[in-house]
Amino acid sequence: MFNFLKRKNITIVNKDQLISTMTNIVELLRDNGFSAQAGAVRKPLEYLYADDKDNFIKHLLTIDIWGGAGAAWEVCGFPTRQLEKEFQTHFINLVEQMRQTGIKNGKADSVANFFRKNIANNN
Repeated sequence: MFNFLKRKNITIVNKDQLISTMTNIVELLRDNGFSAQAGAVRKPLEYLYADDKDNFIKHLLTIDIWGGAGAAWEVCGFPTRQLEKEFQTHFINLVEQMRQTGIKNGKADSVANFFRKNIANNN
């Protein structure tokens, strides 16, 4: 189940970028009343700060972030389209930064592609 933790090709070379992106996601969620989802993203962020790579990855790849209804990525109802686009852009950046470290996740890739299309079609 946790074979991804044993991969030696995962190196967090972009820690500052990940921290910035994930902090932006947490703040957008928190400031717009989505505290449970903000907490889901905050948890792996705390492990990232602590340089605990295994727990960072373990908590980053959870259903609370990438799952279905109620997951962090699936939040909707931001008060403006601009905030929604900002949120989606941060998730796209997160997925790109995950790839840079060697963290691969099909659901995350799917989410990023969905957000790219959504932003392109709803300017």
